[in-house]
Amino acid sequence: MTEDKDIIKNLEYLDKILTYLIHECKSYTTDFNSLYFHFYQRNLDEDNKFNALGYYTSILKEESDNIEDFFLNFSVADNTQAQGEKLVEACYYLMKHNYVRLDRHFSIKITFEGIIKFSEGFVSMHHKNLSDSARLKLISEHQLTQNGQILIANQKIASLTRWIAVGAVVAVIYQVVELLKLFFPCWFCNL
Repeated sequence: MTEDKDIIKNLEYLDKILTYLIHECKSYTTDFNSLYFHFYQRNLDEDNKFNALGYYTSILKEESDNIEDFFLNFSVADNTQAQGEKLVEACYYLMKHNYVRLDRHFSIKITFEGIIKFSEGFVSMHHKNLSDSARLKLISEHQLTQNGQILIANQKIASLTRWIAVGAVVAVIYQVVELLKLFFPCWFCNL
C-alpha cells in the first residue's frame, strides 16, 4: 500500500516528475512509457494492464484546482493499475496548471512555468505556505494583544483627560472668583 494520503509524499511525487523532465530528458520531453519506467522500473507495454492514454482522456472532464483536493482521497494500492492511474493523474494535474504539455500521444514536455515551479518546488512551497500561515496567525494574535493594550491605554488617557478637564473648570471658577474679589470687593466682605 502506498502512502497517498500524505500530502508531502504526493507533492514530492510531482517534484520528482519535474526533476525527471529537467535532469534526465533530452529537450525536456519524454513519453509516458519512459516516465512510467523511471518511477516503477517496469515496462508499461509489458505490464499490459493499464491503458494510460484511455485513462487520461477519461479524466479530462474532471475539475479540481486545489492540490489537496486532488490527492487527499486518492488511495492507491501498490499495483500496476493504481500506479499508472496515479502517474496519469499527476501528469494531468501538472498539465492543468501549465507546468507540462501533453499531446494526444501522451508525450510530456515541461513548460517554462514548469521550470520555474521546479525551481520553487511543490514541497518547499507547501512548507512556505504553512509557515506563512503560522506567521500570519502569530501576527494576528500579537495585534490583538497590542490592540487590547492600546484600548487600556486609551481608557487611562480618557480618564486622565476627564480629570484634567475637571481641574481646568475648577481653576477657571477660582480665577473668576478672584477677579470678582478684585473688582467687587464689597460682595465678598461678609464672607
